[in-house]
Amino acid sequence: MEQIEQQITALKAQLTGDLFSDIETQQKIYELKINTVKTGAQQFINSFPVGLFESIEGMKVAGQLSYHLNFYLDSKDPWHCKFDSKLARDNFKIIQFGNVNFQKANGSFIYTAFEGGRAVKSMIVGPESFGFTPYAQIADYLKNALLTTEDPLFFSHRGFYEEAFRQSIATNFVAGRFKRGGSTISMQLVKNLFLTRNKTIARKLEEVLIVWMIENGRLIDKQRMFEVYLNIIEWGPNVYGVTDAARFYFDKFPIELNLGESIFLASIVPRPKRFKNSFLPDAELKPYMHKYFKMIGGLMVRRGKVPATDTNGIFNSVKVKGLAKSMILAVDTIAPIIEEDNQ
Repeated sequence: MEQIEQQITALKAQLTGDLFSDIETQQKIYELKINTVKTGAQQFINSFPVGLFESIEGMKVAGQLSYHLNFYLDSKDPWHCKFDSKLARDNFKIIQFGNVNFQKANGSFIYTAFEGGRAVKSMIVGPESFGFTPYAQIADYLKNALLTTEDPLFFSHRGFYEEAFRQSIATNFVAGRFKRGGSTISMQLVKNLFLTRNKTIARKLEEVLIVWMIENGRLIDKQRMFEVYLNIIEWGPNVYGVTDAARFYFDKFPIELNLGESIFLASIVPRPKRFKNSFLPDAELKPYMHKYFKMIGGLMVRRGKVPATDTNGIFNSVKVKGLAKSMILAVDTIAPIIEEDNQ
């Protein structure tokens, strides 16, 4: 414990010393390097202040851990920032879960969706629920469209995609606000299943730690992770999971979704409550969406997810029906909803 506290003190000093400012050019260099020695994994877990990461409190682990970080950003050239992060393990294993069992998603479980800290919907995620759709009964078009837009390397990475982190850091720095997230599907799933939706540094660090444990410990199979993700994420106002989404927008079963419908559904995942922004008052897609469909369709073709012939007419194949259409056509007299994005 004392060794870790000394390392944290040294890192604070290093961070302070590595921030330089040129008064004439207003150029700033942000640099942080962390290289910790191997530490007992249990000592590492116990070093976190009580209440900081509630989900892992009481966890019993074995082995050793070490952390390495190389971060560099030049305010005059943020697009070439560096971000290399690695939590290395040596014979690490979880002996006993703490407050949360990170393997609960391997079987049927109850998922509760929250908005603004308030529970809005609970549902069983498993074959005994009518609203659950197994992986094999979800259109490949939708699965591949979501992988293309949200996380192209999902089935090959270990929970993190550093290039996405780097691009997110640069984009947000240039914008001066949080504009782009770097979350993988693994991170989005962990956030939904195990954590609050509060955007704090502590929550983000806890999210990263849980993802690392799940992915490196192979606690949940990748296909199962994607299946659960598809069955719980928000796709509109009180629309959760692919079964509700397919019915709400197109009055279809998930297996029946065509390529255009799948690309549309993928497009609204980051901002599901704003789905009406994609449509004209007559419930037709806005013309500007055509470029988006062409771009995503093209990416799917180049990555071998669909043949080029399948992209013909994809934009015009989206004909919204049912409740979604009635909401688009109706005069909106309801106060705007404060939205939480899915990133």
